[in-house]
Amino acid sequence: MEQNGDILYKQIKGVAQVIAKILFKRDSFDYVLPENGNYSETDNLFIELNKMLDENKINAAEDKLFSVINPQSMAHMQIALNFYQKLASKTKAELEENNFSLEEVEQGFFDVLKLYNIKIERK
Repeated sequence: MEQNGDILYKQIKGVAQVIAKILFKRDSFDYVLPENGNYSETDNLFIELNKMLDENKINAAEDKLFSVINPQSMAHMQIALNFYQKLASKTKAELEENNFSLEEVEQGFFDVLKLYNIKIERK
């Protein structure tokens, strides 16, 4: 039997893949850092958010994401989609240990979609 977290992860991954196909004409929405190490402000945001997630600073990372996200930036969309896929891959226990919930992951993901005027019916 699938856990709610597994279902949420699959939903977020599936929606993100559809968005990647339509908007980015790619199979993946993963944010890729430049190989030359010349990082932009957006690259540094990606690095910072991932470091915060690795350190289980989930609330602070989400706050940071929403404080800087630019709905005109497709790179920010990629970062946000990647962020929520990583969050959705955490177990319910991991999230709860860090004062976060599956519901907050889902809500944040849909809030990002809303910022980009992407309407998906929630069930």
